[in-house]
Amino acid sequence: MGLAVEASSSGPASVDGRSGLDGHRVLLAYLTYYVRPVRHYSYAVCVSSGGTIYTAEPDSPFAECIAITVTISASWGRGPTSKLAGSSAGWLGRFQSLLTFSRSGITDTRIAINTLDGDLSILPEASMGVDLVGCKSVQSVIARIISHISLESAEPSGIIRGSGWDQNLFEGKQFPSAIALSSHPELQGKKIVLRRIDYHAYWVSEAILDSILTENLAQDVEGGKIVRDRNGRPTGVFIDNAMDLIDEILPKRTDEDRFKYLESTAKEMLAVGLTTVNDAATDLETVEFYKKLDAQDKLPVRVTGMVNCGYTYCGDQVEKYRVISLTFGSWGAALWEPYSDLSSSRGILRAPEEVFPPLIQQWVDAGFQVNSHAIGDRANTLVIDSYEQVLRNLSHESTHSPRPFNFLRLRIEHAQILRQIDMKRMGKMGIIASVQPTHAIADMDYAEDRLGSERIRGAYAWNSLLKQNVTLALGSDFPVSPVSPFLGIHAAYTRRKPDLSYEDEGQGWYESERISMKQAKMEPNRHIYALKQPGLEIKPALFGQFQQREGESEESM
Repeated sequence: MGLAVEASSSGPASVDGRSGLDGHRVLLAYLTYYVRPVRHYSYAVCVSSGGTIYTAEPDSPFAECIAITVTISASWGRGPTSKLAGSSAGWLGRFQSLLTFSRSGITDTRIAINTLDGDLSILPEASMGVDLVGCKSVQSVIARIISHISLESAEPSGIIRGSGWDQNLFEGKQFPSAIALSSHPELQGKKIVLRRIDYHAYWVSEAILDSILTENLAQDVEGGKIVRDRNGRPTGVFIDNAMDLIDEILPKRTDEDRFKYLESTAKEMLAVGLTTVNDAATDLETVEFYKKLDAQDKLPVRVTGMVNCGYTYCGDQVEKYRVISLTFGSWGAALWEPYSDLSSSRGILRAPEEVFPPLIQQWVDAGFQVNSHAIGDRANTLVIDSYEQVLRNLSHESTHSPRPFNFLRLRIEHAQILRQIDMKRMGKMGIIASVQPTHAIADMDYAEDRLGSERIRGAYAWNSLLKQNVTLALGSDFPVSPVSPFLGIHAAYTRRKPDLSYEDEGQGWYESERISMKQAKMEPNRHIYALKQPGLEIKPALFGQFQQREGESEESM
């Protein structure tokens, strides 16, 4: 479970930036930086005969032309460009250019409005190290590390980093150990830090363990876990808050490091048409880094940041706050009943539950919107309880005309395992569920063993949420999952692994929870915007960014 807050347009210090006809604007709301290094004039985007523009708008999903001014989409439709420039969009004035997408011999060019991602980390330094995704044994992990160090030099600190391991793929599904990393002669004495695929656990080498003060390893960590052997000695795996013990001995990131990570991630994003993200891991130093890049016109994508500033209110410094986040794959998600495959555990709450109601109230009172990270059913209930208390307080205090229950756009990130009663409560309160469809595909091989046959029916239950009138927003949770939005669309629509096509026979995993292709493609763009206020729709804010796709029919789009 975790907390994040986002500034409203009426809240204090909700706007602090600049704007102008150069298409460059910085808006500090939900810590959002709108940096648009694109065309600096009005223009229209059109497709030739037989082409289609997909707008992601339910009332007019397809068009032949879109009118743009200073990167803001103003109007679209079918027919001559001059019609768009007429009375329906008269305030545009004259177009300064006309972009027509057409290639010789191709008559079915498709243009799609680019998408955004509801929850990812845009500066994942571990992803620049050893890629361990898909490793099915400790030996496979070691082999990849050996291969990596033969090609890449270690950091100046001598630390070898990597990410992507998942013990659920190993035989026995047990956590690995520091001793195992020393089993190969080339790795003996090496400082190795490997993040789990969900970013909620470290697996480290003996050399790293030796770098931690003995007294720090002797005690358990509140809101976290140091995995120990039967004699109480640390094995080399640190979960949730216990990861802080490792972070304290790692060298701090420099702006040079941050730019390298940003450049790498942005290339992946833009290659798949992803232009806007909610960055799930933004510390205060990174906030300043974004500001520097903005001043130099070097931010390649649009970013909203979830800032980590500890367990206290820091709204005077930033526009986004994050408290805690839990993971399902490492038995960390807080559940009401024990895990079916680990009866001694109900998961971990990384902060006392009594922290949340007053803290959320404080952020709301200051004019912020709130986003809470929650995976387990207990964590989700605690968040919903806190939201309900805040909304009840507001309804009692309000002397104005009634406002819609969701005017605060309260949001839960992941909302992965829920009780039916809590789904109903979310719908009644207008709480947004920000979900990551690829998580279901990644977890499907072990999720039911972990949750049991009854509790699994409330997990990854997207269609059940929609039936309770819960608004969905879709994201990837990169680098936990691949950044491509198309994998998320495939997962949401088919509930099947990506190596199976839409047309392959056979049912998806708990197929009744799949959502339609239209919903899967619309939800990433329609509801995730932290800046969306009453009366402000996504429709006039497409920012003039598109992707060209070929060989797709209107039905497939």
